[in-house]
Amino acid sequence: MPDLPTLDALQGVYSTSELRALCEQGRALFNHSADRLSVVAAELTVLLRRVPGNPMLLGLDSRAVARRVTRHLVRAAELETAAAGEMKNTWFAYEAYVLNPGQHPGAGRSFDVQA
Repeated sequence: MPDLPTLDALQGVYSTSELRALCEQGRALFNHSADRLSVVAAELTVLLRRVPGNPMLLGLDSRAVARRVTRHLVRAAELETAAAGEMKNTWFAYEAYVLNPGQHPGAGRSFDVQA
């Protein structure tokens, strides 16, 4: 198993470099976790489909059970992928609105109450 980054090292974010490191480490951690969950879900699906079911149903019940059990792992993998994307979006938003203000769309427009 590879040496995974942990988020425990960065308890408080105090600088731009620490925020970037937090986002990169979080993204790597979530992506790795999503990959592992997807692999486990696929392997468990294969194994559960081999479990003998009711002979009258020709194995349809085994496939349904496999789907119902692994659905939760698949959903967890999708959520981990979404979390990785949000870590990326956090950095991009910080970069756009804090580091480079005025360069994002809509910058420089003022809100006119009278209009």
